[in-house]
Amino acid sequence: MAIEGNLAHVGLADICQLLAMGRKTGCLTVSNRPSYGNVYFAKGRVIYASVLNRPDRLGDLLVKNGVITEEQLTQGIDAQGKDPGRRLGEILMGQGSLVEEDLNRFVTLQIEEAVYHLFGWSEGTFRFEPDEAPPEEVMLVSINAEGLLLEGARRVDEWSLIEKKISDFDLIFSVEHLPDEDDADVELTDNQRRILPLLDGERTVEDLVEASGLVEFDTAKALFGLAQAGFVSKTGQRIRDPLVEDVSESSELAPAYHRTGLYTDAAYQDSLKHLDALDESVKGRPGVLKNRALALEHLGRLEEAESVLDKLLARDASDADAALSRAIVALKRGDPTQARRRLSKARRLLKNGAPPLYYAYGVLAAAMMGDLDSAAAVGEEGLRRYPEDTALLVNLGGVRERQGKPDSAEELYLKAVSLPNPTPQAHKNLGDFAFRRGDVAGARAHFEKAVNLDPRLGDDVYAKLGAIALREDDVEWARMLWQRALELNPENEAAKTGVAGLEKATSR
Repeated sequence: MAIEGNLAHVGLADICQLLAMGRKTGCLTVSNRPSYGNVYFAKGRVIYASVLNRPDRLGDLLVKNGVITEEQLTQGIDAQGKDPGRRLGEILMGQGSLVEEDLNRFVTLQIEEAVYHLFGWSEGTFRFEPDEAPPEEVMLVSINAEGLLLEGARRVDEWSLIEKKISDFDLIFSVEHLPDEDDADVELTDNQRRILPLLDGERTVEDLVEASGLVEFDTAKALFGLAQAGFVSKTGQRIRDPLVEDVSESSELAPAYHRTGLYTDAAYQDSLKHLDALDESVKGRPGVLKNRALALEHLGRLEEAESVLDKLLARDASDADAALSRAIVALKRGDPTQARRRLSKARRLLKNGAPPLYYAYGVLAAAMMGDLDSAAAVGEEGLRRYPEDTALLVNLGGVRERQGKPDSAEELYLKAVSLPNPTPQAHKNLGDFAFRRGDVAGARAHFEKAVNLDPRLGDDVYAKLGAIALREDDVEWARMLWQRALELNPENEAAKTGVAGLEKATSR
């Protein structure tokens, strides 16, 4: 029997303790919109956990902690691209780059961190499904739940102090002064020594996590100690990239994603006000200008965003981030030709290799120009390096559909939803496939998952869910779904027809 409830009434630690004592096997799903997480148990022990929007950092953790080299990671990723069914860790061990002990240690670390992150949620809902197994492609461990509970409780207590100075992982800290002979009574921890050289006035706390190879808690704790001692101080905040809207309805492709996040226009307006209020001495810093360009881009003020990026590139023509952002702005302006030229230039500047974002937009740019073969080639190259990037999987799937290869497209979408952090667009596209072939139950399941992940996904999803509800004789639910579709797009013909039909039927 499933167990469900509200975190406001029962704490997650109490739920986990109950499952551990009862030696339960199954999946505990915790939802705190717009995010959710899963913790899998086997006879009361935690064997796997993941949280939406928390990317798999196994490769980066191994490199940053000196376990493997960047070259070995690249070789492993390339090998995985040719054999997507194999786990990265297994490939690295097979090529002699990694020993099993280190792999287990860092996989365990990732799973523990996911659980600790969930312990910080005081709102939301939970549901435990007995006997539900984790995805086949993930690596399992066996962790004593009681130890997790104790450490989780300690961290929750420490976070209540840390968050007074580090309330957001988009905050930027700078060095006030380095420890000297006057600070003889201050002894820095190893983690503090590790992050201190990384504090350049442009990296966010999240960037510090990525650059240091430390987990979030250890990074924040070290930074908190430095701030308490007066060695560092908060000097700014970076705007997190939102989910990017589809660059063109005519592209018929799923939207690419910069990074996860659900910022509103009002939040970006507030960010611009914050940037305007900064001291003149910092307004011209590259990080500040990039934040301004991002906010302007999201607000649709593309010419202004482009002007800011032009200023950055005039100052430093080798700024790869600005060059890539400038290509994205061109694409959002509806100019795929210029976007492709700019993407090529950005690629030449990206000394450490092109990021997933480059490939995701490269697919879109080529497809918008009708060059589907090039779009497919870019997507395939990207997936060889980033085989689990959901934007690439979904965008390449869109290209495959336009090439008349529905089976290949569906395979890519299925892989995207099988990953720990599934994208709503992949579920939407799978729902469309099921809807077209008359699989009502499958269509409804995928459409509902899509709108649960992103309620703003699209009016056509709600219109089709309304049609499914009417087919199942749930008239009021159909009406509600069609009204939701019309709220998103008053011109949705399917929804207008559906509502009109219901009104006509009730007026008889």
